[in-house]
Amino acid sequence: MSEHQEPSVGAPRRQLAGLGLLMALAFAALGSGRITDTGKPVSELSRWFELLLMAGVYWRGYLVMRVAGPRALPTVVIFGGIFALLGLVLPRFDSRDLYLYVNIGWMQHHYGLNPYTRLISAAPGWQHDPMFAKAWVKMPSLYGSLFTLYTRLVVAIGGGHLLRTIMLFKLTAVAAYAAVAILIRVIGIRVGLARVDLALFLYLWSPEILIHELEHAHNDMFAAAFVMLAIWFAATDLPFLILPMIVAAVLIKPFAEGILPFAFFYMVRRRGLFPALYSAAAAAGLFVVCTLPFRWDWTPLPWQMFVGTLFSPNYSLASSAYYVVDAVNRLAPLGAAYRWVTHGVIAAYLLAGAILLAAGVVRFAENPRPSIQNFAQGALLAQLIAILIALSDFYPWHQSTLLPAALVLAPGNWLRQLAIALSLTWLLYFTKIGDLIILNALIMTAVPMVWIGLAKWTDVKSTFFDAAWLNARREPVVSQGTDRG
Repeated sequence: MSEHQEPSVGAPRRQLAGLGLLMALAFAALGSGRITDTGKPVSELSRWFELLLMAGVYWRGYLVMRVAGPRALPTVVIFGGIFALLGLVLPRFDSRDLYLYVNIGWMQHHYGLNPYTRLISAAPGWQHDPMFAKAWVKMPSLYGSLFTLYTRLVVAIGGGHLLRTIMLFKLTAVAAYAAVAILIRVIGIRVGLARVDLALFLYLWSPEILIHELEHAHNDMFAAAFVMLAIWFAATDLPFLILPMIVAAVLIKPFAEGILPFAFFYMVRRRGLFPALYSAAAAAGLFVVCTLPFRWDWTPLPWQMFVGTLFSPNYSLASSAYYVVDAVNRLAPLGAAYRWVTHGVIAAYLLAGAILLAAGVVRFAENPRPSIQNFAQGALLAQLIAILIALSDFYPWHQSTLLPAALVLAPGNWLRQLAIALSLTWLLYFTKIGDLIILNALIMTAVPMVWIGLAKWTDVKSTFFDAAWLNARREPVVSQGTDRG
């Protein structure tokens, strides 16, 4: 997405309001269509129309915002509120993860079961309990312990009423959506981002965020909120809380683990070794406190089930290679070598991710005084590598964690542009392209990665192979604030 083209528009605020209405209508039409229930051509065509309309409105709205400037921000925020209300009332049409959250919480609250070591089938009479979704009866909790504790709290407040509990999960998802918007604004002001209003538009109106995080109430925005809090604390006088916030994000979903070395070296470079160690000790304490409630049950963890689920090939770059091998095996059976080759494919992507992450950390550690935006870029890089390269069991809502950190970087930053591009290409997941088990990830992930990589090759190369990125060009500091991190 080019961020340097401006249309010739009149009355941009009125145009933006009209575009907001179109976005709301397309969102409502898509969300109320139950599009996965039918494969009829008319359904496919309508879904293409709705998704293209949302993407087109998003792009056109961005161009209008460039002209309208900060004075149009109230319109952006008002429609963000309208989209949040729609997300509350629209039924899910794709993922059922929200019902898994209910299952995990209800197992703990009502049956006293550890969701890491017990399955729903261990609950007496579970078949007759309306709080349980049968689709997840053989699934343990794959989430971090902080999120698992959160599910217990929500279902306890829900009081055994499924609809009320679902709405509570959705309300907290809206709260996370709003909290991240506030953090984008305050961090953007702190680092002197010239167009914070554009960053807020790209977040609040993102079709990816509306569909996955508001309508389906995925938990990725909770992890993103903790990462953004870590960046905010890096920008304030509370850097002691940076590492605990990253650990909190890991205890929601593990994709933020790669940020830990960036956070530690940021603390060492900006505050010294001992403050970094104190922060690490606080983070370790948070980890212990959140995991202790589940250690009373010493039943061995079902590691085989965890590994089998986490490394299943779905929608990832690794899955495309995996299914190529699978297709070859169908044509010319590989025999005993088939298992080793497929496992080797997944291991190769894990290794590639580890190498890229190590290269990024080394370059970051070379900087004697990293800025807040350097840290934000490191956090984004770590998550992008984990989600798009190392992870074999990928789903499009996972990358929702990328957009907030991307939007506090300068508009020309290649990671920011890639995160925005991916948020749009992965809308194709809802079309028949998402069913193409070899081509889906190539079209939706590899194409934007290659496109941005070629367009920004010098910047990409310097991120991993020299230290030039550490002195990345900063936007001019404006009256909104300065980087005092």
